[in-house]
Amino acid sequence: MSNRSISVTGHVAGILNSGDNNNINSNHENSSAIRIYLSTMFEDLNVQFPDADDNFKIECVKQKITSDIKNKKPISLALKDALLNGAQELTGILSDNPFVRLSMALLRGWIQ
Repeated sequence: MSNRSISVTGHVAGILNSGDNNNINSNHENSSAIRIYLSTMFEDLNVQFPDADDNFKIECVKQKITSDIKNKKPISLALKDALLNGAQELTGILSDNPFVRLSMALLRGWIQ
């Protein structure tokens, strides 16, 4: 068997097979990392601003996410990609966290 390589750039969804029976589930790994990113952000903001009103809280989340995307932090770019591609698995963490309830549509509006 000859050695072959392939170069892939851009967004990959689903399962990749590296050719040596090692599958990489990019959606699952990205989703887990994005959930950790969001959970940590919500917990940190909740500690910093526990008594803030919802409008202020929403603005805090907006500033954090849009700043991270502008600064090209990899996890925020993965979040942007997930939101634009309908990542429904994030609905739970957006609506059930210690800081503020958000909708997918609201976040999509910030990043488009």
